[in-house]
Amino acid sequence: MALGILKFRVRSPDRDNARDAARSSEVEAAIKEAIESVTYELNGLEKRVNAAFGAAAHLLDNSAEYSTRDPRDEAEIVRYEESAAAGLKRLDDLRKQRESYIELLEWLKRINQS
Repeated sequence: MALGILKFRVRSPDRDNARDAARSSEVEAAIKEAIESVTYELNGLEKRVNAAFGAAAHLLDNSAEYSTRDPRDEAEIVRYEESAAAGLKRLDDLRKQRESYIELLEWLKRINQS
């Protein structure tokens, strides 16, 4: 009689599969949102970096030779170049992040197919 009290039942496989699919969908949605967010930041930053390089090039084209250049012009050129260099590093970081998220999404799709 005591063994009758300790009955153990598992859920149906259909219910387990539905729960697993729901969990995977939530993870997939989060990864896709991260990819979108990174892509949005990448696009905006690329425009700003290009603008910074363009501004530096414009200043270089419209200023005197390095040896006779006004120190204020030179300082502004250096600021644009430093800002653009920092932007390039951030762009590289964002591209790596996005690639990692894409790989993660592909991995998730593969394990869901098995």
